[in-house]
Amino acid sequence: QAGRHRFQCFDNEHECLPSLSVGAGVSRCSNKYDQIWYGIVVSRESPIPYHIWSYCNSFWDLYSGLDESPSLCKNWTCLDDQYQCLTGQCIELEWVCDGEWDCMDASDEEAFVLMEDQLSHSRNVRLPNIAVLLHSCRKRYLNSTFSNKCSASVELGCFLSQVSNPLDIKTNRPCVNLTQLGDGIEDCYNAYDERNSLKVRSSISDMLGYQLPCGNFTMKHPFVCQPKNKNNCTLILCSNHRDTSTLCSGHNDVICLEENRCVTNGRCNRQQDCLHGADEYWCPSDLSTNGMLYRLVERRKLSGMTVNPEEKEVPISYSYACNRGVTIINLNETRCVCPPAYYGRFCEFFSDRITIMVKVDEKTVF
Repeated sequence: QAGRHRFQCFDNEHECLPSLSVGAGVSRCSNKYDQIWYGIVVSRESPIPYHIWSYCNSFWDLYSGLDESPSLCKNWTCLDDQYQCLTGQCIELEWVCDGEWDCMDASDEEAFVLMEDQLSHSRNVRLPNIAVLLHSCRKRYLNSTFSNKCSASVELGCFLSQVSNPLDIKTNRPCVNLTQLGDGIEDCYNAYDERNSLKVRSSISDMLGYQLPCGNFTMKHPFVCQPKNKNNCTLILCSNHRDTSTLCSGHNDVICLEENRCVTNGRCNRQQDCLHGADEYWCPSDLSTNGMLYRLVERRKLSGMTVNPEEKEVPISYSYACNRGVTIINLNETRCVCPPAYYGRFCEFFSDRITIMVKVDEKTVF
């Protein structure tokens, strides 16, 4: 168990560090891999440094996003009660199939079906009701947008990128393979398939989410389909922008594809009013936020996991921070109480001393 909370500097460097020393700002590996690979992880939203549990948690904590790289997260070990994405990222089980991508490759939502073939070989097989979740995900996305044109078990419905007219769904079949999601390549128009792998700005954690790119800037979901006199971004596929009669020009009005009819206030109303369901395309799962802050619930969940002095239970990663010593958490700072034979900040050094006991016999006469 203790080995899960140790970091090995490199294959040919056998020193194993306590998990809390990774990303702490001072390199203890000769190759500096404990700091260079992870970096000093400090979020702009909080002055509190994140440590080992912030890597591969589906949120970017480094400007480079390297802490969520699938190539580096594929061998990551999740907590026992967490769901592991096909990318290796670890998320809360309650986030699975909640309508919002948490895994970069959507393997907790539309692409959850890809987990079925690997389920018996993954750590997720131990999770409670995993078969029930698989069934619920299949049911949830059975009638999603363009499901009448795509195979939901292997494809995601979306307008295609790199075509002359994405709206011509007869010529350009609006489907991409699930294995293409989150791979960093824009296969869906306006990066619909890369919402968790592309950044909006230079901020650490600002994922694209439900914002739509328009040239050199992006637009929040509630404003993307404003009337032309307010926003004339032709790169965003708003049907009311194509209205010539001015009878379907409201930003929540929809002109159904291949039907040429207007549905007033039909956009993102949780009901498919158009034949192909395009009126519910690119709609946030939580309409109360309108996509203003992507994955708001999850962000709040993670911020609530920050260790504080009032917590009754010490996280297991702290338990092994002090090697042979005892861990004490004081004002978010880890302190170690070492046994007599060990010393150092994390009780990592053995004193290698010999104790000599001397007895003086007072009866001896010289």
